[in-house]
Amino acid sequence: YTGMNDLVFKNAACTEKDKDILKWIIEKSIHYKLDTLNILNNERPVSSYNKKRRTLDVLAITKDEVFNIELNSSNYKALSMRNAGYLMSNYVEDLNRGDNYIKMHKHIQINFTKGLPQDRGIEEVYTLTNVKSGHN
Repeated sequence: YTGMNDLVFKNAACTEKDKDILKWIIEKSIHYKLDTLNILNNERPVSSYNKKRRTLDVLAITKDEVFNIELNSSNYKALSMRNAGYLMSNYVEDLNRGDNYIKMHKHIQINFTKGLPQDRGIEEVYTLTNVKSGHN
């Protein structure tokens, strides 16, 4: 087993006592320091019988950001769509009636994927955030 195995990764870096390891991994990926990091429930709600169950590898939050980390055991054609779906789903799940879109959390998804082309390494970082504009 390696750190790319979900069970190994979750037990080594995603427990409350070892969350400093997770914080370090995230900081290395986003290239800035985090003040705090809290690990959230990685089981996403399922709204109906026909909806697919979603278990994220890691879901964590700071004051301003929500992080999702996905470990992908292989690179395949639909992977980017699957991972984009997780990012968008987390954003929608974070949205509550009456929320101000400008003040919502920034959503950051970090994907570690085996089998990416050599020039891409194994890490991809995607961000979904609001761009402040002069419009209300």
